[in-house]
Amino acid sequence: FTVHPAIETRGLTVTFSSITLRNLIIDCNEDGAYGLMLDAANGVSVSNTRILDCSNYGVYAPGSTDIHFNNFIVSGSGSAGIRVVGGGEVDVVNSVFYNNGFTAVDVRDSNAVVENSILVGNTEYALYVEGAGATLTSSYNTFDNNEGSYSEYVRTMSGNSIEDPDFTNATGHDFTLQLSSPCFNTGDPDSAMNDADGTRNDKGAYGGPSGKSW
Repeated sequence: FTVHPAIETRGLTVTFSSITLRNLIIDCNEDGAYGLMLDAANGVSVSNTRILDCSNYGVYAPGSTDIHFNNFIVSGSGSAGIRVVGGGEVDVVNSVFYNNGFTAVDVRDSNAVVENSILVGNTEYALYVEGAGATLTSSYNTFDNNEGSYSEYVRTMSGNSIEDPDFTNATGHDFTLQLSSPCFNTGDPDSAMNDADGTRNDKGAYGGPSGKSW
């Protein structure tokens, strides 16, 4: 279903809870401040979901841990696509971050992994980390047209590239890949990450085992 937040409100808020969110559209239409607020949440799974055009963060997660984003899209946020502050473990897999006003993924005093994702047109660093003991690991991601791909202290592993992913129509929020895309079959080669058809992982929101579940 689709959520339309009112002016300067939040689309959904999860507080001190665990939850699974799937097959959602949170369309802020530049009115809602946050698409999703995870406040001291523990055990949250978000999949096959898109958050569009929030005036502030797409996702704001203070004090939250065990958070999983899979086949996830954040586009057009006024600030970070995802901001994680003072929490624990977060992973972002097979996702797209497009044209966000600050960073795509902003990690502070937390630990995060971003993998098999596409990060395009974000105003500052695509990936940003700060804080004593904080970690952000990047592997098998594609970057294009960001102010910078990643800040100092981001751990860069195998499979990262800087190139045009050839989205079908990004300005129209269609983040499927054209046949010419270099992101086909270039995600993590681990067979557990394979696409639903058994081939190697396609980077972006439509790759991986659940990529065809939209």
